Amino acid sequence: MSRTVKIEIKESEEELKEMMNQQTHARFLERLQMLYWIKTKQFESLQETADRLGRSKSVLVCWLRNYRRKGLTGLLEWNYHGGRQSKLSGGILEALQQRLQDPLGGFRSYKEVKVWLFEEQGLEMPYSTVHRMVRYELDAKLKVARPTSIERDEAAVAEFQKNLPYYLDIIDIFQNVDGNLTLPLRYWSQDESRFGLKTITRSVLTALGVKPIGHVQWLFKSFYIYGAVEPLTGASFFLEFSHLDLDCFQNFLNQFSEAYPDSLNVIQLDNGRFHSAKKNEIPKNVILLFQPPYSPDINPIERVWQSFKEELSWFKSKNLDDLRKEVDKIIQSITEIELASLTGYNFIIDALK
Repeated sequence: MSRTVKIEIKESEEELKEMMNQQTHARFLERLQMLYWIKTKQFESLQETADRLGRSKSVLVCWLRNYRRKGLTGLLEWNYHGGRQSKLSGGILEALQQRLQDPLGGFRSYKEVKVWLFEEQGLEMPYSTVHRMVRYELDAKLKVARPTSIERDEAAVAEFQKNLPYYLDIIDIFQNVDGNLTLPLRYWSQDESRFGLKTITRSVLTALGVKPIGHVQWLFKSFYIYGAVEPLTGASFFLEFSHLDLDCFQNFLNQFSEAYPDSLNVIQLDNGRFHSAKKNEIPKNVILLFQPPYSPDINPIERVWQSFKEELSWFKSKNLDDLRKEVDKIIQSITEIELASLTGYNFIIDALK
């Protein structure tokens, strides 16, 4: 039978609990968990503690040896190679970090990192070592990539952001060409988003080893919300329409113009066909400013739609009326401070200054 653990744990139960709650690395968390179990005497032997953690007894002995020598600092030291210098250093490490920092570069998997190290850097390493280094030492993990069209012109996007202050200056100057009364200029971001009965799926937080199950329904009735948000103040204007077309957009512009009659409203929007149709009758106090094609990420209202749909994740309703009530509740509950925080992109706020 394994002997009882004989070691003095200097930290209190409360301190250990707090440290576990704040810990983000699983490998450090299990070491703190070991101390907590020993402190609270939940198991009679070190072998039982090791079995509960899913570790060998020899691993726990090594952890406790480090704890005796250096306390928590020793216990939480990160050393994958027993003190040996990592092969992943110098120019190789710099090249890997540069690749990981590139939004258009990156890797599709840890296996691809392993292949890249071998083919591009001439370094052969076990998959487990590559995974530990990249995930925990470099703190890089797999993320869902934001889809971006291959036709996107990055130079045009950069030029739009850089020149926005000049666009606004020109618009402001030309108000006075015919001696008209100058209106205060306000800047809005505008877009439309579809809301339907098909369940919106999102991640679910569950315990380790528990695969979450989410019930979904496949109903395809829907409606559209047309919206405009002012990044500087968080002011907003939302209307519901049944379709995504020229007539609905014209209706939205007319009602928006009437809601803000005392300002010249510059609206940033995408290049949708009905946005730029020749039949549009743009109200006198509205100016449409088209962003570069294929660049939805520079329109701040996209983050508002994302926030709304996070709130609607896993929501299920058999009819559109219930969905309308839920969407309306979300719109009514979000504050101007929250909207300004979501949409206050630096290039816009700086331009308005």
